[in-house]
Amino acid sequence: MAMIPYALLALLFPAFVQILRDKVKPLSFLNPLLASYAMGIALGNTLLRGQEAFSAFDLMATISVALSIPLMLFTLDVRSWGKATGKVMLGMVLASVSVVMAVGLGVPLFASALPSYPDLAGLMVGVYTGGTPNLAALRIALGVDNDLYLAVHAADVALGALYILFFITVAKRVFGCFLKTPQLPVEDSAPEAHPGRELYDSVLHKRFPFIGDVLKASPKAALARNAGLCVLSIAAAFGLSLLFPHDMQTMAVILGITTLAIALSFFKPVRDTQGSFALGEYFILVFSFSAGAMGDLRRILGASPLVFLLVAYVLIASMVFHIILSMLFRLDRNTVMISSTAAICSPPFVGLVAGALGDRRLIA
Repeated sequence: MAMIPYALLALLFPAFVQILRDKVKPLSFLNPLLASYAMGIALGNTLLRGQEAFSAFDLMATISVALSIPLMLFTLDVRSWGKATGKVMLGMVLASVSVVMAVGLGVPLFASALPSYPDLAGLMVGVYTGGTPNLAALRIALGVDNDLYLAVHAADVALGALYILFFITVAKRVFGCFLKTPQLPVEDSAPEAHPGRELYDSVLHKRFPFIGDVLKASPKAALARNAGLCVLSIAAAFGLSLLFPHDMQTMAVILGITTLAIALSFFKPVRDTQGSFALGEYFILVFSFSAGAMGDLRRILGASPLVFLLVAYVLIASMVFHIILSMLFRLDRNTVMISSTAAICSPPFVGLVAGALGDRRLIA
């Protein structure tokens, strides 16, 4: 019973941030993800200390990740992947290979200074091939120390914003020095995005629609069905995990949830349910607050310099490797930049970079 207030706070705080953002004009700049994360750290290191609070937030972090994965994966259209151009698919493969190469070559550079390098390597590969949901899931699956996870997440947020700023300003000239620039039909070209405004709107101000509006606008029965399938997927994955050794059960649960959710996405009514993805995103916000509240600020700041350097190295090295591999496979500049954006920053940012390139065809 003592944990209930902490659990309710974690569940409702992101909605409170969304209300402030939408209703209080001076606070319209608030990013719910960053605000939830930052306030979690602030409250967890001041007013919400103690074992009961930590246990409640740990439970909420685990539950919210488990709920977010199927709700978001239900909306996948796996069949449409085959419609993507071969070059873009190849670009995605090369981007993933580049991240693995960067992490592997980082062993002699960082492993001695960072004893937790194997965990960091897993987080790096996860976040730069699948974004924050991957990072959150791997933190649970690998049993990564929460303070280490928060240090990686903080570095990724800071460097990710710089990465996008680079991509929508001068990157096309840099990449164009090494890769062929495609000739675009006139009807497919578009004016260049305004760098400052687009960065603000798309990176620092990702909307995360107000959860109340999502629930009102979504078909109640269909969304309830997806929520029920989400719970059943988690229960089934948990049951199957009991067949594995104890130290592999957490990983088995995550893989089971992911597999079942992708399988259910083949059913059109499940895949097309309005609000499913947004509800999954909301649970990512709940996870961000909960994980932040569990963090020891002194340990996060102590770990950050080397972790920040590692994240910067992986970003830059993987970009260089991606360019080199793409030169060997004769990929053009736009394909490489779009596939790199999808891998490093996740697909929602593809439209932003496609606009900066004037190549709207790549959004699909």
